[in-house]
Amino acid sequence: HLGAWQHYNNVPYITKDSQPTSPDVQAAIDAFLLFFKDRILSKLENVIVRQCPELAKLMRLNIQQFREHSALDLGSLFTCAVVSIGGSDCTHVDWMDDYDLLAWVISLGKFLGSTICFPQLGQKYCVRPGDVFGLASRHLAHRAELPESGRRIAVTLFTGRTLAKRTLIWAASQP
Repeated sequence: HLGAWQHYNNVPYITKDSQPTSPDVQAAIDAFLLFFKDRILSKLENVIVRQCPELAKLMRLNIQQFREHSALDLGSLFTCAVVSIGGSDCTHVDWMDDYDLLAWVISLGKFLGSTICFPQLGQKYCVRPGDVFGLASRHLAHRAELPESGRRIAVTLFTGRTLAKRTLIWAASQP
C-alpha cells in the first residue's frame, strides 16, 4: 500500500510501505510512482474528471504529508495504490474501501490468460495488458486469476472509507 491511509487515526498518515528504510527501495518506489503518474494516472484522472465531475470535485484531497513526499501524491483523486504481482486469486470484498467510490485497477506487464471474476454476477472477463477498469470493490466480490503465462502487475487505486467520509464531511462544511 503506497500513499496515505486513515484507518483508525484522526488524521491521514503515510503508509509504512511508502517509507522503506533502504534508500534504494525508496528510489525505486519513487521512480515507479512518478512514471506511473506521468504515463497512466494523468489519463485516468482526465477521464474521471470528464465523466464524474462532482465526484472529482469532492475527492480533491489536500494531504499535508504529500508535500514532503510528492511521489506519493496520486493526483488527488486517490490516496493509495496497491501494487501486486499476479493478482488476488482469492474471492474477496475490499472492506476498507468507500461504499460510494470506485476502485480502479490497471493491468501492466506482459502476460496472457488472466481474468477478473465476479462470482455474485456469474461473470468473468479477460484481462489484457493496459486494461483499466473501475469497480465497486466494497460491494462486489471479486478475484483476479493469475495469468497463464508472463507477469501481470496490478495497480489498484482507491481512497479508504474513513478518509473519504471525513473529506466529504469537510467539503459539506465549506462555504
